[in-house]
Amino acid sequence: MTWKNTSISYGMPARGFHWLCALIIFGLIPLGFYMVSLDFSPLKLNLYWWHKSFGTLIFFLVLLRLLWRFINQQPLPLSSHKKWERILARLVHILLYIGMIGMPLSGLLMSAAADFPRPFFGLFDMPDIISGKNKALFDLMRETHEITAYCLFSAIGLHGIGALKHHFMDRDITLSKMLPHIFSQAGAVVILFIFIVFIGITSFLIFKEFSEIENKPQEIHQSEGQPVLQNPDQTLLPSSPSHWIILPDQSRITFKAQVQGEDFEGAFYEFDGDIVFDPENLVTAHADIRVKIASVSTGSKERDQYIVMPAWLDAESFPESRFVTSKIEKTGENHYNAFSELTLHGVSLPVEFPFSLIISKDENGDKQAQMQGDFTINRLDFGVGTGEWNDPKLVANSLFVTVSITATEK
Repeated sequence: MTWKNTSISYGMPARGFHWLCALIIFGLIPLGFYMVSLDFSPLKLNLYWWHKSFGTLIFFLVLLRLLWRFINQQPLPLSSHKKWERILARLVHILLYIGMIGMPLSGLLMSAAADFPRPFFGLFDMPDIISGKNKALFDLMRETHEITAYCLFSAIGLHGIGALKHHFMDRDITLSKMLPHIFSQAGAVVILFIFIVFIGITSFLIFKEFSEIENKPQEIHQSEGQPVLQNPDQTLLPSSPSHWIILPDQSRITFKAQVQGEDFEGAFYEFDGDIVFDPENLVTAHADIRVKIASVSTGSKERDQYIVMPAWLDAESFPESRFVTSKIEKTGENHYNAFSELTLHGVSLPVEFPFSLIISKDENGDKQAQMQGDFTINRLDFGVGTGEWNDPKLVANSLFVTVSITATEK
């Protein structure tokens, strides 16, 4: 077997690129349809990790394969091939290359737009090619990735049927040009078996996916936007120089977590609170903040669905998180420390909340307070993500919470 292609046969590198890419893709496509059907679990995250790693490998292999193709001659079509067969073969090859480049590229862009991990077999992470989250790009690339998967699957089906037809029905050397000569016949039988298994499993998974979509009830999704108060009337306390009402459009409660070594951020969009604060009379100061768990958003629809499930925040059993201060002390100019109790996932634990607070007057002359602070909790202390999610290498234990509140005096 020669290294370079000839007019009648492919060389060793061309054959190696072809079959290596084929075997990886034969695993990646059914794996992709299978893993998206799984419930959120460590297994699902691990499958995503392998899927992304091998997908990135395919991208680089295809680029090398194209380079090798351009610097080598290509075997000539057989004289027995009809004109329509040659045209169809050329179109299918174009679709194959579009799919083999488009799928990993759209996958990388999709992960980057959602700020998801982009690993390469644990050796390194693919660089950031998108600055920050981009929901519109994520949705576009997710749809592109899915459509490309169907197109690539169809192109592989046509390509395989054509090659096997030439070998078993036409009895020509079309398939043999891509096989080692000593394994030509046995290799064709193995390829036929693998091809049938690939088509069968993938078709089953696609059919299963469409069946689940048709039978899935319509869901009502919360719209993302500015934070809103759960019970606005509860914050309209009697007029007092030390009572404050939260301005939801200027306030945020966010958090940062880490999955498979990659940070992601989220926010809660529905919360309210009773706040009493006078910097000259901290004895009477207190805050009672209530957060609606189901209002969480992380920029990923799929992740938002998982994070409120029982294994995590369990919004159905524990629809509300509560933060109540017991004492507030001044630690410096415009700086304070709140000794508090946080209730999350049905567990109440003490936390210290250092924050800064500046009181000024708005354009109408009314007093306005701007508060900024953060604290860190251990998710396992609150029973969030226990059991199979206990491994800190998979999901970091620390959860970093940032609170930014703007309130006006009432």
